[in-house]
Amino acid sequence: MDSEFLDALCNGVIIVGDDLKIASQNYISRVNMGDLRGQDCFRVLENRDSPCEHCPKFGGSGGDFETSMRCAGASCTLYEVRIYQSEDGSIAEVYPNMIDRDALLKDLHAYDEEMQLLQTVVENVRTAIMDNEV
Repeated sequence: MDSEFLDALCNGVIIVGDDLKIASQNYISRVNMGDLRGQDCFRVLENRDSPCEHCPKFGGSGGDFETSMRCAGASCTLYEVRIYQSEDGSIAEVYPNMIDRDALLKDLHAYDEEMQLLQTVVENVRTAIMDNEV
């Protein structure tokens, strides 16, 4: 799957290959969980020594939301996750709440206010320069 497409998604996405190794992951999941590509999914996501019983590859159900502990990186975190199996045998894990959308919108609003203030300052400086040149 195209990594630029995955990186454009605002949800965390991890693609697990047929060999149960993480084949790809997008930017949001790398920031929150570290770079997990090439590692066994059951080891880095579930802190297990063998594949999970609920894995769609072994007859487990996918598609329903669940809250699951993911122990990637230095800490374990509860994430809401939805698991899908594709026709080619790969598995996609989607983390819809990996980013705090409310905090992101608040930051974007603050950034917009700062940009408007900066624009006002630039216009005032430009006007002052033009007034002094006349």
